Amino acid sequence: MFKDTDLVYTYSREDALNDGVLIDITAPASKVGFHAHTAMTHGVSTEVIDGSHGDLASPDMRLERIQQMLLNALVAIRRAGKSNDSIVFFDAHQVQCKLMIGPGDRGEPVFTVLLANED
Repeated sequence: MFKDTDLVYTYSREDALNDGVLIDITAPASKVGFHAHTAMTHGVSTEVIDGSHGDLASPDMRLERIQQMLLNALVAIRRAGKSNDSIVFFDAHQVQCKLMIGPGDRGEPVFTVLLANED
């Protein structure tokens, strides 16, 4: 019925960004040293960035918390050294997160920040 090359369903990174499952944070990421497209999950946005502030978090506070989270991720990358791991775990605002480095929709390198228990 199906061939090995038949796709039944696909969901791309671009789809996830358009749906709000992923949130683009490339601009603040580039300011702290990331040189590829960077996104965070909605879960990270809710639990780490908004935290107990919820909707009361000002845009400046959100940006500051995003940048601090990304700096924590960079420290974890540096500690990992020349490891071939594509996942680095780190803490951000008292929440365990992970940074995944992998291919984007077109094979380009991308970074994604997730909660430690997210896929």
